[in-house]
Amino acid sequence: MSRYVLVLSILIATAFCYPAKAVELLNNGDFSQNWTTGWERGSDARVVNPEVFSDGSKATLHLNGEGHFYLFQEIDVFSLDGLRFRASFKPNSIENLYGIGYAGFPYVGLGYIDKEGNNLGNTWCFSSEGFFIDLPGAQELPNRTSTRHYIQVSNNAWVTVEISIEQELQDHLPGIDPAKIDSILVVFGVSNSRSESEGIVEVDYVSLLGSGPSRVVSIVDTNQASGDSVHVVVNLDTNDGEENALGFSLTFDPEILTDPHVAIGRDVAGASLNSNSSQTVRGRFGIVISLPAGESLVSDTYQIVVVTFAVLSGATADSTMVGFGDQPIAREIVDANASALSSVLWLSGMVKTNRGYEADVVPRFSADRKCTIADWVQVGRFAARFDAIGGNEFQKTDCAPRLSLGDGIITIADWVQAGRYTARLDPLTLVGGPYAPSAKLIAEKTTVGEIGTSVVRVVGSVFSPGKIGSIKIELDSQGNENAIGFSLVFDPTVLYIENVTIGSGAANAMLNVNSDQSANGRIGIAMALPTGTSFNIGNQEILVVHFTVLRTATTITTTISFENEPIYREVVDIFANPITSSYSGATLTLMDIATFVEEENVQQEIPISFTLAQNFPNPFNAVTMIGFTLPEAGSILLSIYDLNGQMIRTVARGNYQPGRYKMVWDGCDDSGVIVASGIYLYSLKMTDRELTENRRMLLIR
Repeated sequence: MSRYVLVLSILIATAFCYPAKAVELLNNGDFSQNWTTGWERGSDARVVNPEVFSDGSKATLHLNGEGHFYLFQEIDVFSLDGLRFRASFKPNSIENLYGIGYAGFPYVGLGYIDKEGNNLGNTWCFSSEGFFIDLPGAQELPNRTSTRHYIQVSNNAWVTVEISIEQELQDHLPGIDPAKIDSILVVFGVSNSRSESEGIVEVDYVSLLGSGPSRVVSIVDTNQASGDSVHVVVNLDTNDGEENALGFSLTFDPEILTDPHVAIGRDVAGASLNSNSSQTVRGRFGIVISLPAGESLVSDTYQIVVVTFAVLSGATADSTMVGFGDQPIAREIVDANASALSSVLWLSGMVKTNRGYEADVVPRFSADRKCTIADWVQVGRFAARFDAIGGNEFQKTDCAPRLSLGDGIITIADWVQAGRYTARLDPLTLVGGPYAPSAKLIAEKTTVGEIGTSVVRVVGSVFSPGKIGSIKIELDSQGNENAIGFSLVFDPTVLYIENVTIGSGAANAMLNVNSDQSANGRIGIAMALPTGTSFNIGNQEILVVHFTVLRTATTITTTISFENEPIYREVVDIFANPITSSYSGATLTLMDIATFVEEENVQQEIPISFTLAQNFPNPFNAVTMIGFTLPEAGSILLSIYDLNGQMIRTVARGNYQPGRYKMVWDGCDDSGVIVASGIYLYSLKMTDRELTENRRMLLIR
């Protein structure tokens, strides 16, 4: 049966068989992927310590200090008909010196944007009254110049809001012309008015449901070339049908592609085809395709044309973009009555020309169709995140696994494989595989291999504030490991990393250390033995990390753990194959911290007031320090409570002399059981003076 029929039949089918369906317009609105997927991060210049946490089911934003911090997506809107916004979130404005209502404001909101990028108005859902919120980021306007609607929600409670965009504009924002809305900015975040304020918002899901474009014309990304030719496929995805004819122009780089020839696609074999090649020297090629008179397409996906280009012999690029333009033939889709159809999205595509080899990245951005030691070193720099990958470099750098020509993520395996190409242990291979990072593959990537387990561990010890110390990184080697990569995570308020040196068990290794994020408590390490060699079997000291324990440290323990940012955790063999591996961090003990605190207390005058300080650090993961002052001797009780008022831990009890004190809570209840993530209250009472102070803290596991 033909995939296109008479117009009358199509109108009937469209009316009764293909009702419009609401689609999710947001990317990663349920936070099932890492929060960086789909969402962009923004803040103003005042923000110094924002944090984002995600666990695969929700996202948590925390801001301790003045400014605003937010995540956002800007979504193109094709129709307001049936467009709905839904969000489930929990705002928490933490009480401070000025009280709730004047400082921290977690919020979820919408911004209505026109074609020029101007903000027409906003809808804000937030937890406190009396505070003016500007739309964050580039869309921000001077105070109070655009239409706003505020929706008050409960603080410190899960809230679900659902908004019909059409109804919202009609009821609350009548000054906005719906016809001018081109996109909607979906944003959630925290805005604080004072430097000592604190705000947290937990978001379970954010959803924008509505109609997508009625039809999408797209150029299919291609990774294959035949000899010196490349085939570009153009598809039409239609939800409504009714299409009788399409006209458009393809745009391309004439220094890479030339001599286009077009053929009718497999799904519209009965259509007629015309082309205009008068501007090919300028990188333009016009196409018109039409069905027989009176016929139209039904809702489906169609391959409409295939365009074959010749790849110029002098071209050095391995990929190039092919897009849509209006010269020599303007973009237009019409029905059988020659009426123009609207709601069309035109999507460009990436074309692979296969002009180059895997791991051939030097000279930068042009390459030289050979693989040398320079390429090996440069791939190592990419794996260590020393240099940003640009142009067409990702596909060449991502050269492992060799059989699949990459896996969508740059790791030390690519460094090892580049070394094998350099040493001619593997024959040079024409470039192919993924041409951009894959968020899905990055999230799913594991280090599973077929050979035994390699264990990488931190060997902890006891250290003193104000002094230099070192830790060892050891490898329980199976005898087949060639390279190792990982990131170390530490508390930058406790440790300052001085340098990293090669250990006694890796004397001939090449070492790359990325310290760009050391101020935030992260360093990346990548090391590789000479190509084709392996570590000896058994326990090997592979690295020594030297650091200074900051004298201002206020904790008795600190942890060092392994993560994937900036360098991914991986152990690979001499063939660049991942080996099953495990990573074991360590807890370091600062043995002199108690003495250090006592010395500080001796030097201070007797306090003049009864105070309970904010815990530090906050939020915290393992342990936190709680300080308080007593102006006179008395009996005190320092306790931890959950938000239901249930006491879970007594930290201090008994008679204390006047002075300043610091106590440690390890995140366990009185039975020694680790408590869950969340907000906890802590209270200090002088039982014989009827004095009490309370504060809140955030525990994140």
